[in-house]
Amino acid sequence: MEHPLLKPEELQAKSIEDLEKTIADLTRKLSWAQKMPNGGAISSQLYMVIESYRMTLNRKIDEKYNKQGNASPYTTKIDITS
Repeated sequence: MEHPLLKPEELQAKSIEDLEKTIADLTRKLSWAQKMPNGGAISSQLYMVIESYRMTLNRKIDEKYNKQGNASPYTTKIDITS
């Protein structure tokens, strides 16, 4: 689930390295928030933000991978229609 207050175009403008750094930082903050007595609400919000960043990162990596022509060679070799 993506966080409703994050703008997808802003996330898309970030580089892969920036997304990875932000995810690492947010994950550290998430582990700290879970140790707090009232960390449930904070943790759920942070989890949604991390999920948004991860989805954007995965899309960017997929786009980069497909642009380089590194698509799986098996996508055209295996026919499961029969």
